[in-house]
Amino acid sequence: MNVARLRCAVSLLLSTAVVFSTPQFAAAQSYPTRTVRIIDVFPPGGGTDVVGRVLATKLSQVFGQSFVVENRPGAAGIIGTDSVAKSPPDGYTLFIVTSISLGANTMYSRLPYDILRDFAPIAKVGSAAYVLVAHPSLPVRSVKELIALSNSRRGQLNYASAGTGSSTHLAGELLKSRAGIDIVHVPYKGSAPVVIAIVSGETEFGFAAVTSALAQINSGKLNALGVSSLQRNPVIPSVPTVAETLPGFEAVGHLGFYAPAHIPVDIVARLNAELQKAVALSEVRERFAAAGVEPATSSPDELGFLLKSEIAKWAKVIKDAGIHAD
Repeated sequence: MNVARLRCAVSLLLSTAVVFSTPQFAAAQSYPTRTVRIIDVFPPGGGTDVVGRVLATKLSQVFGQSFVVENRPGAAGIIGTDSVAKSPPDGYTLFIVTSISLGANTMYSRLPYDILRDFAPIAKVGSAAYVLVAHPSLPVRSVKELIALSNSRRGQLNYASAGTGSSTHLAGELLKSRAGIDIVHVPYKGSAPVVIAIVSGETEFGFAAVTSALAQINSGKLNALGVSSLQRNPVIPSVPTVAETLPGFEAVGHLGFYAPAHIPVDIVARLNAELQKAVALSEVRERFAAAGVEPATSSPDELGFLLKSEIAKWAKVIKDAGIHAD
């Protein structure tokens, strides 16, 4: 019996030694030894930029190496996304992006990367909802009233978005599809011009980032009809969700960290653990709230499942709406 136990113990020790001597484990234990880039495909100042920089600071403190956000906007995010896909899978190039932005990529018939094949999910870190706002001259105060007015003026009401294929465009098309209404899309170049256009009455309504529209909502320059998340937004809790009128309606930017595919799993595990710890910090949650982002966490597998679901959802919206970018 003692001999058998001894053999078992020796076998276990040898197995453990093999695991701890693998190159992957060694790389994970020493990671990182130099600066880590976090690619953001949007310009500075947006939700992903704010969240990325807040978490980059925390990761730098924990790992003792610099984590820096690098903004690489252009071509609807394709330039920055492609740079990540083509980077070495060593953990030194990360990627912060929303699932709805990646879903919008399906409007292109050809992409230099495969969204589901070329990226490894690391962790979900938050969600950003949009608010459906209307100019006060539009005689509606709810989503139900907007639908009724749209049905009485089919093809006559215009809604603004931050551009073709943008998150607010897809949210508008989802509303159009789910409500069965005929509304006209008017694309602008960015989220700020959307709010300006609706406040001025140039367009009647549209979805906007909560933080972008909050001052105008509070001043009465815009009427808030509904938020695009399944739950009410803590920043504007009195505003109902669109889902309260159209059950199941959701158009949310789920913010997640990704890396090039085939990154060592031990590095993914370390990053996931530290990101979850950072998101739980009160000062981080306060910074997120100021940027209109609700904190959230997930395992890598959970984020991967969410991404697959979101890609399928937005691909259908894009196909049904006949949106093409090339």
